[in-house]
Parts: sequence; structure tokens; C-alpha cells
Amino acid sequence: MKIRKAKLEDSRAISQVIRESINKIDYTYTKKQRDAWKYINRISQIKTWGERHEVFVVIEDEKIIAVGCLRNSKISRFFVSPNFQGKGIGRKFIEFLEKIAGKKGFSIVNLESVPSALGFYKKMGYKAKETIFPKYEGVEFKEIKMEKRI
Repeated sequence: MKIRKAKLEDSRAISQVIRESINKIDYTYTKKQRDAWKYINRISQIKTWGERHEVFVVIEDEKIIAVGCLRNSKISRFFVSPNFQGKGIGRKFIEFLEKIAGKKGFSIVNLESVPSALGFYKKMGYKAKETIFPKYEGVEFKEIKMEKRI
């Protein structure tokens, strides 16, 4: 497992990881919600992430298997390919992002979790703070704001 900063040419592979995750894992959202979620994470959008975030990918056997963004102390767009979940990759990746935030002087890291990932983040030490209902492409989603002291 190798973690590196994402490159522009990684956008298609990143999109694939996200689509696989949404299609196979997130059964808590309706088809309309999943379609909107995929739309806001399309390749043309992914290519712009680096303008506002540090974007990282996890590589295994020369293939991108996870993506995550960090902006100041906020982790976002965190996806691990379903075929690689449950193998400690997500845990190691989150710890990597937390270390970067810590080196930048932040003592608290925050994120917004989808309902199906809540258990994972709680195991990582994150505490639920507030349930929010953002709209993407006019479709409402349930997300949980979480934070962790590092």
C-alpha cells in the first residue's frame, strides 16, 4: 500500500473508485440520491478538487484503490474501493490524513459521514456532533458532522 498526492491524470481512476463505492456499498441512499452523488463526483469535478484541497490516493498493485481530500483540518471525499474495504486500508489512510493535519498545527480533525460509514468513523475515534441535510443537485442527503481530537 502506497499513499501519494493525486495527479490530474488520476481523475478517471478516482471516479471509478467513487462509483464502485456508491454502487456497491451505500445502500442507505435511494437511486436518485446515488445518481446525484455520482454526478457531483464526475471526472470534470474531480479535476478541480486540487484547487481547494490536498488530494491523496492509495495505490495497491499499481491501481488506485482509495481517495481522500484534506482542506485545513477537514477530511472529505473519502472513498475506499469495496474490494479493499475491511483490510485496514481505510484506517491507515485516515491516520495518514490526520498526521498531515496535525503537522499543520490542527488539534481537531472533522469530517461529514454518510450513514453507512458512521460505524467506521466511530471506531476511528470520531464523535458525532450534528446531523445535517445538505442538497446536491437539488437532492437532499443525510450526513453526520463528526470530529476527533488528534
